[in-house]
Amino acid sequence: MKLTTTFHQLSEEGNASFLLVNKGSFFSLGSENTTNFQGLHYLYTADTRWSYYKVIESIFLEKPVKELVHSGHHAERVYEHAREKFFLLPSGLVYDLQGAATVTVDLDCRDIYDYHDKGRIYTIKKQKDLIIIEYRKYAEDNAQQLQKTCFIVFKGMVSVEKPNQWVQKNYAYDQRRNSTSTFWAYRALRFAVKDNAHVLVTYAETKKEALEKMQDLEKSKQHMLHLEQHYVSLIGQKMPSLKNKQWRAAYSSALLSMEKMIMNITTKHKTTLGIFAGLPWFFQFWSRDELLSLHSLTLEKKYGLAKKILLKHIEHIQEDGRIGNITPYGGIPSADGVGWLFHRVYKFVRCLEEKRLLDQYFSPHELAYMQERLAYSLAQLKKQHGHDGLMVNNAQETWMDTNYANDTRAGKRIEIQCLHLSMLQCAQYLSKKVNLPSETYAQEEKAMADNVKNVFFHGDLLYDGVDDATIRPNIFLAYYAYPNLLKKQEWKMVFSKALEKLWLSWGGLASIAKDHHLFCKDHTGQNDQSYHRGDSWFFMNNLAAICLQRVDKHFFKPYIEHIANASSKEILFCGFMGHHAEISSASHMESFGCFAQSWSNALFLELMHEIIR
Repeated sequence: MKLTTTFHQLSEEGNASFLLVNKGSFFSLGSENTTNFQGLHYLYTADTRWSYYKVIESIFLEKPVKELVHSGHHAERVYEHAREKFFLLPSGLVYDLQGAATVTVDLDCRDIYDYHDKGRIYTIKKQKDLIIIEYRKYAEDNAQQLQKTCFIVFKGMVSVEKPNQWVQKNYAYDQRRNSTSTFWAYRALRFAVKDNAHVLVTYAETKKEALEKMQDLEKSKQHMLHLEQHYVSLIGQKMPSLKNKQWRAAYSSALLSMEKMIMNITTKHKTTLGIFAGLPWFFQFWSRDELLSLHSLTLEKKYGLAKKILLKHIEHIQEDGRIGNITPYGGIPSADGVGWLFHRVYKFVRCLEEKRLLDQYFSPHELAYMQERLAYSLAQLKKQHGHDGLMVNNAQETWMDTNYANDTRAGKRIEIQCLHLSMLQCAQYLSKKVNLPSETYAQEEKAMADNVKNVFFHGDLLYDGVDDATIRPNIFLAYYAYPNLLKKQEWKMVFSKALEKLWLSWGGLASIAKDHHLFCKDHTGQNDQSYHRGDSWFFMNNLAAICLQRVDKHFFKPYIEHIANASSKEILFCGFMGHHAEISSASHMESFGCFAQSWSNALFLELMHEIIR
């Protein structure tokens, strides 16, 4: 199948899907769906939490797809004598068909993680020029206990048939991931199109709301389509100094994907601003992912947004000095989240100062507040997580948060030390800004830096942990957070040694040395064996290339370019077109894990800025 991105009109043969995101809703189709997470989903809130509700499983023509087109603000599927266009707007879906064909609509109404297949009842009614489908979910087939209702409204269909069939769906990607892969969908509608069709679709928990959304969609669609088109065209003009067309098209796509992940969610008690870790299933605010992604927004001059997200985290520093891991669910504690928080604060405030914008964004009171919270955090971290001048984390508290064969990275880990050193740098800087003594922090930084270098640096190796010489890409996180740990020539030596063990010929890094006994060359799915023991992470690949560029861009040029080529190809023509996936197998480049991952996008954007700097 031909895959085309309209950013600089690039095409390649392959097999991928599209993903459209708008105001929380997302819609994904391919030539056929490979995962149950595709289809049309809308975001809903309940008390202090939120989740996704699926409504449409698929819209399809019974003929092979010749071409899939990603245009930023819409997606297209091209057939021999027909062309479909899909537009996802805040109020609903716009579906256009050019040419003669028969269109089938399959529904799969359920919470995104609800695999219970009992008590599912669809009722289809015609109301003037509308088709209204009511879905009622009961606890069991006896229809005694109603759990959920959902309404889907269609407008623009003529000559509609109601197949009223349950059809089995087998999802190949889910099967490869060793997750639930067989589902039953409801074949609700089929209609023949002689020439062209223009169909509107809205969805909501109540009939009233679904009808109101249809009225809004009819009134606003032209204006919203124009705004979306203009917005995407501006993004397509970004980074004119990037001469490589594939890199530039991938930059525009990754930026659009990144901005679509920025969410402002109102629950029962409050409104939360943040960046989703990814779609379709990482629809939470993960502090680590969000903070690693934040510099890409600074590079795009979204200073107000960056400030709000930083202050959100600062306000939630816990009694042990750390910040929470996942909103809204909590999750395993995060040893590195607070380090990334103040690393970002440090870089952000300095950036604003260099641009003479600091006074516009931070008052003296706010700077003093950040300094006080940082001082508190450092004191509590030292008291509760410090040992012999180093920071200690428990099992699964770093970004490598899985457990296989007792490989959990418990102990004193290199990137955790470097993030703490970055916090001490930030403490000195903020203290000076608010006219407070900074000498103690400077002394602590020097003492800890000397200690870390003495304990972790051995010849041409920077150990992953105390007494743990396992080669992993975490040394790049260490450099990124605190490059002052080693001299530039020493970093060059460390990186060269690590690349010998981690480099993958397609343009990525393994998550553990290829000769390590735990290394897995192929992704093993949901059992976590390969996740941090072989799988290549696109965010890490891009971050590593940034580090290589800073240490010696001429010496490491082949690696940097190979990573940029692999990442840009993955963004444009793999997984979800226009989005950067989470991981790949080590053996060959492929999209795996979550197909649209924010920190993958963000670090690619940062890499492109680093290359042209």
